[in-house]
Amino acid sequence: MALLLIDSVAYGSKPSSDTVEFTNRWGAPISQPAAISLRIARQQPVELTPTQLADRVSRGYTFCPSTFYGQRRRDELFEQSQLMALDFDCGLPTGGWHQQPNLVYESFSHTESNPKYRAVWFLKQQITQVELYKSKLKSLMSLYSNCDKATADSCRLFYGSTANSIQYVSDTTVLDIDQLPHIVETTKLTTAANFVDDTESKQAQRDILFKLKRENKRRYAYLVAKIKGELESVTNYKSPQPGRSRYAVLWNTTANLCMEPELVPSVIASYVIAAAESNPYFAAEWDKSIQTVVQTAVDWSNNNRG
Repeated sequence: MALLLIDSVAYGSKPSSDTVEFTNRWGAPISQPAAISLRIARQQPVELTPTQLADRVSRGYTFCPSTFYGQRRRDELFEQSQLMALDFDCGLPTGGWHQQPNLVYESFSHTESNPKYRAVWFLKQQITQVELYKSKLKSLMSLYSNCDKATADSCRLFYGSTANSIQYVSDTTVLDIDQLPHIVETTKLTTAANFVDDTESKQAQRDILFKLKRENKRRYAYLVAKIKGELESVTNYKSPQPGRSRYAVLWNTTANLCMEPELVPSVIASYVIAAAESNPYFAAEWDKSIQTVVQTAVDWSNNNRG
């Protein structure tokens, strides 16, 4: 079980900023998301099992994984959390679940052509320090290249969904945060061994860019140009220059691309490795492993992506 905040009002569709829920005492309109934010902070924390949370979610109730001192959701007022939740806006994890969640459900905006999911993990330990919570949450995020990195927040609200949205629920497993470093390291080794043949990740990357091209052509053009330019810095590399050693070029190219939130690190890694292997300067009399350098940059970007 875990202690969390649950809104007192259920919604049958995604709360909209364009819909006014009420006006405050000064006559200002308050939208549905703003109303939820104000209301949920004043709710009494409740202790729920995964199955009980799934029931609330399926009836459209918003939840916050953390509780806070006072009646405001702020990092500095963080009290505790025994839950973590991640959004997957481009389908389920391409490499499967490295750590099985307790609850997986479709979000309000999920469609077959644009699948969106949310996964929730119940923790073995209760976390009472906000920086430790955010650090462990980022470690969990690093396991899944296609999760939404914007959810690394102790105050984040997660909307409920509809009656048929629940994909999976289990009361039997919990995430041991003390084991997260081992899980992350094991996953990194597995990922490194499968860089080039990760077909599912490449399909996920194509889907993300295709969606971006429809919704934000300027951002799409920027990313395509950046990928091309960064990879050319590897394929066209000829000899060491001040500040441009083979290691620096390979590491910086990987990290620069992996820091872009729309780019899947394992796919970028496969592109950079292929570019380096096509350039004899990266193979000739070099005591470094191309894959090891690239993996180091991927690890750094996973830990530092916003």
